[in-house]
Amino acid sequence: MKLKYKNAIKEASKAAGEKLNDKLVDHLCSKDNSSFCKAWTKHFCMKNIKTTAVLNGVHGDDNILKEFSYHFNKVGQSNTANAASQGVFE
Repeated sequence: MKLKYKNAIKEASKAAGEKLNDKLVDHLCSKDNSSFCKAWTKHFCMKNIKTTAVLNGVHGDDNILKEFSYHFNKVGQSNTANAASQGVFE
């Protein structure tokens, strides 16, 4: 009985995902951007997004923005000293 219940939930979830995909494709094919965005937002975006007041011990919007900028600026940097001059990226 427990296996049938789990399988039914799995199948229902799969069917809902397929229905959503079909709906998104239909909106794209008909070039209905507004309906596409509404369907996408309804399914994938969080309803109760809360901003943070503290990030890595930093307070305030401007300081949090600087912290994000600092973090994501490092993402594109090589972790190998002088990598460009050593021909690593060529």
